[in-house]
Amino acid sequence: MKVKQLIEDDKGSRSPFEYRATPTETETIKPLVKKETAITPEQIELAYSKLGEANRSFNTALSIEEITDLAQELYESSGRSPASWVFLLTRLHVLVFGMAPHGISESRAEKMFGYPSKEMVRFAQGEGIDVEGQITAAREELRNRPVRVKRDVAVGIMADYYKTNKATLPKDIVKYREEIIGRLMAGASPEQAFEV
Repeated sequence: MKVKQLIEDDKGSRSPFEYRATPTETETIKPLVKKETAITPEQIELAYSKLGEANRSFNTALSIEEITDLAQELYESSGRSPASWVFLLTRLHVLVFGMAPHGISESRAEKMFGYPSKEMVRFAQGEGIDVEGQITAAREELRNRPVRVKRDVAVGIMADYYKTNKATLPKDIVKYREEIIGRLMAGASPEQAFEV
């Protein structure tokens, strides 16, 4: 049974209706998230090598799902949280590729375009990366990125274009159906998608 401690008011009188909790009634709440330290050059190097493993040519953007998978791998091998690794990998992706990962929202991408940490700038300069140039290129690429569409929408676009232009299309165009749908889903115009 908990013991109520009477509280004396300013005049020294006690009220049996007011009490102060005893130490056994309150628990010290420990933070649920461990405070992480600043990103180290070693962690940046590790993230950079993971990006290189995932994209050997360093010339195409990864998807946010691929970034998340890499972050999970890094989390399992080190102490940083997966969210911290996603942030580092995404920001490094912008610097390395000059574009935001596919599937990232415009508002989230804008956070990645903020000026990177001193450690990241040092690393990028050591790799010969033009930090401001890559951030500018990433903003421009995101602004001009084609809008991706879902498969059912792409099939509808394909069918409409086919009906309208059937007479001018090659007879064997049906062999390229899946390729055309894929191009449309990636954001190509119908004219571009039907070029075979």
